[in-house]
Amino acid sequence: MKFLKNKQCFCVLFLIFYMTQGCAIVDKENRRTLNLLDDAIQIESTAGKICAAPIFVPVGTVAGLLDMVVIHPVFSVPKAADDTLDLIWRDPKGSDFRQILIFVPKLIITPIYFSGDWVLRILFPID
Repeated sequence: MKFLKNKQCFCVLFLIFYMTQGCAIVDKENRRTLNLLDDAIQIESTAGKICAAPIFVPVGTVAGLLDMVVIHPVFSVPKAADDTLDLIWRDPKGSDFRQILIFVPKLIITPIYFSGDWVLRILFPID
């Protein structure tokens, strides 16, 4: 029975690892805070890395969480807004009368499309 629990735990960890490989935070350009830490801290020796680990592991964890929860979603807003403006509002097709008729549907679909695009940009590395 104990083996079964370990096997299930391994399967869950494997699935989490596999699912996060397409995650946006894995992409280097989406990890702004972690990149700043990597550039600022250059420790070459193994002993130095071991001595610095009690400090840098929590700092790196907080930086990674900050990237995932705050910084990457904030930097995704302009891209999602630009996609929304391009698809719905820029370069209107048809006559002025047609544009008047579809104005209210455009108002309704804009926050829905923006939210979906923003969430997808947060979760997946979309260029």
